[in-house]
Amino acid sequence: MAVPQIPLGNLNRLVASASFSLLPALNVTPPYLTKRAIRFTPDMDMTTFINVLTGMVPSPEPYVGVTVTLNLNRALPLANIWQQQYLSTTLLGPCTIRPDVAPSQGGVQPFELDNTGIVRLGDLGMDGEDPLMMISIRGTMYINASLWQ
Repeated sequence: MAVPQIPLGNLNRLVASASFSLLPALNVTPPYLTKRAIRFTPDMDMTTFINVLTGMVPSPEPYVGVTVTLNLNRALPLANIWQQQYLSTTLLGPCTIRPDVAPSQGGVQPFELDNTGIVRLGDLGMDGEDPLMMISIRGTMYINASLWQ
């Protein structure tokens, strides 16, 4: 029996990035990242299910919180720019996260986050063997746009 095949697409690690419209000096592109690059983690349920006597009532959420981990190469000047930012203020404003899929491919498209801020600086291994400076930011991603209509 023949198995139908479709083109499976591809990933391109050189297109993943994070950009900050109000703070462009913080923009993160692939040359500034370590191998783990960028991690995008929605932190909340997109639909809340409310228990009733005979089942559950779905209630779509208007937004979810998202944590983005930027795995910066701390040996580069951009790491110092980020350090100066969190020493001054952890508030970052709007952010666009571009995935490791070329936009022309038609796969996952960029994610828009509002009200982002730095939530955590990861461990810094200062043994001369790991250039990682992990910065975690959090923001709001609006979903279920039909709720507003």
